[in-house]
Amino acid sequence: MAQPTRPGNDERGWNDPPMFLHTNDGVQPSSTQKRTLLNKRVAYPGITKVSDIDPVTKLQSTEPQMNVVLHPPASTTALPASVSPAAVLVPSFSPTETKGPSLLNSGLVVSSPPPECATKSQVTVPDFEDDVQKYNYITSTLQRFVNDCVAKGKSMDEVSKRLITMQTMWKSDRLSVDVKDLMAKLTAALCCHKYEIAESVHLTLMMDHVSEVNQWMVGIKKLIQESKSLNEDTSRTD
Repeated sequence: MAQPTRPGNDERGWNDPPMFLHTNDGVQPSSTQKRTLLNKRVAYPGITKVSDIDPVTKLQSTEPQMNVVLHPPASTTALPASVSPAAVLVPSFSPTETKGPSLLNSGLVVSSPPPECATKSQVTVPDFEDDVQKYNYITSTLQRFVNDCVAKGKSMDEVSKRLITMQTMWKSDRLSVDVKDLMAKLTAALCCHKYEIAESVHLTLMMDHVSEVNQWMVGIKKLIQESKSLNEDTSRTD
């Protein structure tokens, strides 16, 4: 049996296909059915939603409960009997008090500073009673270094000549006290193998006292270089 048609339409032609209804009662069903959403959370039994709570009740529940009892001020400043006076003592700090363990109680031994000859920037110069003792110390020590270099096959003739010139000027009182003191320091530096200090003293003599040392200081410079080279060779051999 043919499906009933909708009411006629004057705009449609006689040969247009009929438009059938989808139901027998003439009501067209919805194109899409309502889906059941499965992503909603179900509240646990006994839990009330926040939106269901009365705003006034919610505000009262969030206010902190502060049960503060105000007492009148005490008429005395005495400490309670349950508080010991020793418990409220404030420790005093003296300026001399230091943090950490004391050196006397820590077992550490504080050694005295090393001698000047053992430091990098200083040397120990002997105490001389007079100018003669200083002269003997300088000349004998420098001559010993010359002999050590000669024993290793080095030519030190020029150095020996320069040392003789220095000795002559010393004996003729042509060297100042500053030059003599600096030469004593240079000699002590060579004895301690402090060649940097010896070179520094040599530079000071050439800059500040060139008129006194220009004739023989070149021999002192060569002696410093040869002694330094000899000491390095000995260290590599050992």
